[in-house]
Amino acid sequence: MGQDDSGELDAMPLNELLIYYLNWAGRLVDRRPRRAHLSPALTDGPEYRAQRNLVDAIVVEIETGEDLTPRLSKRIEQRYIPSAKAVQPQSAARFGPAPGRLAHPPSPHLGEP
Repeated sequence: MGQDDSGELDAMPLNELLIYYLNWAGRLVDRRPRRAHLSPALTDGPEYRAQRNLVDAIVVEIETGEDLTPRLSKRIEQRYIPSAKAVQPQSAARFGPAPGRLAHPPSPHLGEP
């Protein structure tokens, strides 16, 4: 999972470490064809009409099963943020600091072809 200079990962119980790893790994997008659905809420807007060629190219990538990694956040390689560097959302502040957190929340899944 990369270098952890804080030592938090080394001290973490195996089951908790596996949860962090599997959550990170689950955010990666495997290469396979998918069905893309464009909502009328998207396609009826002027922004879509202005960027239609770009959106259509992305839909082709999705539907043909191309590698979507370049479309993911640039921070996808950041697997874990030590607690000293983690920024807590205001809603989580009332529960106290977490020991560490994942770099990104889970992403929505695309449909099956």
